Amino acid sequence: MENLSKIEPEKHLVPYEQSLALATELYKKYHDELMEASFENFGNSNIDKFLDLIPKEIQKEFIGHGITRGAGLGNLASFINILDNSTIKGSSAPLAGGYGSYTQGRIFILSHFKKPLFLRKLETEREYIMNEIGLVSDIGAYVISCAYYPILDELKKLYPDKNIIRADEIPKYIENETGIKLVDKK
Repeated sequence: MENLSKIEPEKHLVPYEQSLALATELYKKYHDELMEASFENFGNSNIDKFLDLIPKEIQKEFIGHGITRGAGLGNLASFINILDNSTIKGSSAPLAGGYGSYTQGRIFILSHFKKPLFLRKLETEREYIMNEIGLVSDIGAYVISCAYYPILDELKKLYPDKNIIRADEIPKYIENETGIKLVDKK
């Protein structure tokens, strides 16, 4: 079975510069709220906090990609570019086991349950589908940490067909994907 059916033919790719312009506009519009959220949560992305509520054996069944391009504006621009193109430049890893994916950042990409994040030309092969930006991806959730909560509603309006969630919604997303009720560790 091929994954090619999930890709829109000849889809126009949004350049990073256009995503950077939108990120800049959002930063200006929500400057005070973003600064307050960053100050209140200095050094804490809170993504790890909510991933820790997920048992390791379930975490191993999800693939993640942490966005690390620059700080603040660069991260948001990269995130917007991923939202626009469903394409990731970089690597991914299971949430748990081995090295694991980078989860300490403020923005995170999450796969579907037991599915690869990067699409393959054929499910039985390791050759990935690429475009000029990077690896074409099947993204389950676009996760933002508490530092970006002030722009969540705006992002959801701009990208209504994308599953953009808050970090504190990770357990609910995992439950919906797996059908497994998680025990609250709070």
